[in-house]
Amino acid sequence: MLVPLVELRLLNQRKRQLYQQILNQITNETAEVKESLNSQESAERIQEELGDLLHAIIALIIFKNYDTEKIMIRSEEHTSELQSHVRIS
Repeated sequence: MLVPLVELRLLNQRKRQLYQQILNQITNETAEVKESLNSQESAERIQEELGDLLHAIIALIIFKNYDTEKIMIRSEEHTSELQSHVRIS
């Protein structure tokens, strides 16, 4: 009975480590996007950094087992709002 408990603790520890790695990756990728924008790097380079950030965010969504469809719908709502503001400016 002790072995399954130890295995469960190790699994939970590994999950916490992976979760922290994903959060760190999001933080790092956000900093890299900001740095690329501030340095006025090429659009291609900025898009690469945005892709890396998006990948990290998707990893978080999958890890937390969130409803991807709901997230995408909400994202589309924000995109519509942003496009409306850009048209007004």
